[in-house]
Amino acid sequence: MDAAKEKTLYKRISLFRDVPFADAVVLSGSCAMGSDSLDSDFDVIIICERNRVWTARLFTLLFADLKNIRNKGKGSGKDKLCMSLFLSEEDLSMGIPSNDYERTLFPSVSPIMGSDHAIAAFCLANGISLKAPVPEVDPSFIRIALEKIFRGRFGKSFESFAKKMQESKIERFSSSLPYGVKSRIIISDSRAETHFRID
Repeated sequence: MDAAKEKTLYKRISLFRDVPFADAVVLSGSCAMGSDSLDSDFDVIIICERNRVWTARLFTLLFADLKNIRNKGKGSGKDKLCMSLFLSEEDLSMGIPSNDYERTLFPSVSPIMGSDHAIAAFCLANGISLKAPVPEVDPSFIRIALEKIFRGRFGKSFESFAKKMQESKIERFSSSLPYGVKSRIIISDSRAETHFRID
């Protein structure tokens, strides 16, 4: 990744200063493997606090849409964020590689921002060596306020609501895809995985 694109990446992931319960960001895809082009998007994996993966996902997509930096698969995704995998701290494994692409990708993913604890746990779960220290998430006032609101009993109820709402939307989108489009969708309390066109 060239210096200009890397600068854009870090500008994009500053989004997570505002996102509640997003503890770390991991670079994936072509940028992690060093095969990106000027037109590439930024594939990222988001590590979330335990029992808040769907709340974190909801606010991530909301804030990314407000800033128009989410790759929705329509038109050019250049320099936009592609966020197909949200993992909660109790389920950090990326899984077993199912094809040649994943066998190349998985060892290449690289944490780029987050808490030392979350990053260390992700690396341990996936047999990854951390290549260099990464910056902490510097929480904004918005994030601090949202975490205060959604951490207690209300937050537990909201997490359940957020999961049901997003699960319904994912299912509607999946059913609208043309015949033959491959996908891998995993929905649980600890994982939100929505990969489409998996070869």
